[in-house]
Amino acid sequence: MYSIVKGNLFEEPMLSEGRKMRRRVSSVSPHGATDSGAGNGAIACYLLMVLIFAVALGFIDRQIFVLVVEPVKRDLNLSDL
Repeated sequence: MYSIVKGNLFEEPMLSEGRKMRRRVSSVSPHGATDSGAGNGAIACYLLMVLIFAVALGFIDRQIFVLVVEPVKRDLNLSDL
């Protein structure tokens, strides 16, 4: 039975006999495949760009309606009352 020796926060954890603890590098996804996390940054960046594009497109879409309302009202002789 081993106990973890308390030490500096930035040092690797060691067992009471001075041996270093092993860290798990890969994780298992819910689908059973192993993933080392190498592509997660690229996926996150891609998703961020897609979300920024969607927000920008929604903003531009709203601005087009604001610019078109007055000419349409004038052509159809409409008023707010």
